[in-house]
Amino acid sequence: MMDYLLCGWRVRSQLTLPELLPWSGDDRVPDVEIILGTVPDHLDGAKSAGPLIEVGPDNSCRLEIKRVARYLVSEGRRVVIETANAGEDAAVRAFLLGTGFAMLCLQRGLFPLHASSVRIGDSCIALAGSSGMGKSTLAATLVKRGASLTADDVSVVDLSAPASPSILPAYPQMKLWRNSLDNLDIAAEGLLRVRRSFEKYAVPAATFFDSRPVRLAAIYGLADAGGMQQAEIGRLDGLDALGELTMNFYRRRLAAAMNLQNDSMRAALKILAAVPLYRLPLTRSFDALGAIAEELLSRHRSGLPS
Repeated sequence: MMDYLLCGWRVRSQLTLPELLPWSGDDRVPDVEIILGTVPDHLDGAKSAGPLIEVGPDNSCRLEIKRVARYLVSEGRRVVIETANAGEDAAVRAFLLGTGFAMLCLQRGLFPLHASSVRIGDSCIALAGSSGMGKSTLAATLVKRGASLTADDVSVVDLSAPASPSILPAYPQMKLWRNSLDNLDIAAEGLLRVRRSFEKYAVPAATFFDSRPVRLAAIYGLADAGGMQQAEIGRLDGLDALGELTMNFYRRRLAAAMNLQNDSMRAALKILAAVPLYRLPLTRSFDALGAIAEELLSRHRSGLPS
């Protein structure tokens, strides 16, 4: 058993988790326990939350990734993992720290966004969008210009914090495709692939990771800019903002299967009452990312316009 830090939680795990920082806090009882064991073929009385996920009547969650692992997440504090292939250790951890992580958050009453977050000064911005939209690449571009990483791909919003809404920092790692590494001048040599068959790599980020919870100052919903050369950032309000935010709620189908639709809507409204949401069109050109990153840094440091 090893103890790790994740979102401020003390995580005790039988599975080695090199992505996480070691726990250096108090002697509290572990907030989350991860054990290696047997996961049932199905959950009794379960609802489907997609082809890979079941949700039991008590909101326990079962995830199965063929030839990788099965996961059983319960009560927001216990994860059982049954591995299927010793050669897919990185993938076992990737799904644990992705969908498994979201299951823990939802069971603990936290709001996970499909977003990468970076800290600039005493607050942070969340870059939200669907898979492949460029969240991690833009976050890495900002980090190379002095921002600190708070979370990659899944950003956990805490609405109970004194400086609410706040982001609970996840862990010091970014996942980047090979073309992003090349354009960011990050050497792929020595990096582990997220899965053996993918050209996507786990990039350690301990030197530019900030583990302190941080106030969320703005959310940027990333969109495809199409043929536009210059990104035009515009604020969204009302139903447009609500639709954009709920669209970027991580694992929405899972939340629905857990009967958390009303909780999710209340969380979204509370976030939007305190945090501006902008639409940020992104081009597919790496050359434009530097200018976009500079604009975001300038906007955030000088005060966000409406």
